[in-house]
Amino acid sequence: MKNALRGFIAALCAVLAFSVVGCGGDKPQENNKPGTEMVKPVTTNDFLIGSWVSYYAAGDNVMSMSEQTARLADAGLNFLPAGGWIPDYGEPVKRDLGSAQWWQHVDSVMQKNNMLYFFTSDASEPYTGLAIPGAVSNMSADGLANTEKLIPHLKNCAGFQLRDEPHKDEFRDLGLWAREYAGIKEGAYPFVNLLPSYAGYDGVERYTDYLETWIKSAGAKNIEYLSHDYYCFAENGTAFSIFADMEVMRKLGIKYGLKTHAFLQACGWEGMRCPTAEEMRWNVYAYIAYGFKAVTYFNFLDVMVSALEDNGIERLNAIKQTNWDVRATSNIIMNLDCMHAYHT
Repeated sequence: MKNALRGFIAALCAVLAFSVVGCGGDKPQENNKPGTEMVKPVTTNDFLIGSWVSYYAAGDNVMSMSEQTARLADAGLNFLPAGGWIPDYGEPVKRDLGSAQWWQHVDSVMQKNNMLYFFTSDASEPYTGLAIPGAVSNMSADGLANTEKLIPHLKNCAGFQLRDEPHKDEFRDLGLWAREYAGIKEGAYPFVNLLPSYAGYDGVERYTDYLETWIKSAGAKNIEYLSHDYYCFAENGTAFSIFADMEVMRKLGIKYGLKTHAFLQACGWEGMRCPTAEEMRWNVYAYIAYGFKAVTYFNFLDVMVSALEDNGIERLNAIKQTNWDVRATSNIIMNLDCMHAYHT
């Protein structure tokens, strides 16, 4: 953790920075959009903006995986947390999650588009049905051995997607596997996304205990991101209790020296509404004000597909602008820690 500023100064600096960017401030050269004078390779020292469900196969003329990845990169994304969902549409290499040839091809496409990704070897479908537990070969000895064989050669692989939304009673075994995977590749850490408080851990004390149990089970030195999801845009309103979860995450990130990551709602489903571009921008900036260092849209596929519908392109362009605005101030965000967050 670097250069911690006390009180509201960190949040104020973040707000001022985004105000400048929103008024047309130039983007630093290293974060320029594709096609301009180029870019330093993205790392986890940069603010990451990801997509959970990213690729589509609808229609007769499906774009190749490489083409779709370029579209995601142009939209300001630099991160795919579920590498096992990357498909082989239109690609010269057959998708085989146990194949070094496939992963090297994926890595080359990610390098070309300056995107990081997490290794995920047990997803049986390109964008649905992630078979977790066991995002990495059911946490088996064979899966570990195969990962050890493949990962060191993958330049843009930044971690291992181990599990999504585990309950507390899974932490003992999951923590043991996290310790096994840590250290396979320098700079690549096991990643587990955790539940929000409303999934059975309501109350600050209960939610703190849930998150802290995971950190202690895996060992703070063996993980890089403390991650959760909280979907607040319901059909009947917005759940502002999201801030209580942000605060717990903020405190534990500071306490254990971890970056914090969140999955953001970008679509609608039963009981939940599709947020507007303005609501999504608010959601991103709220997490940044609480010191978060990475976010992932659930799901950016829906944002891209909605661009084919009436007025959908306006929503896509607005979200793209948010992504590039945030990346333009990555150096500022990544070198500030939020010690307190205030509301007015």
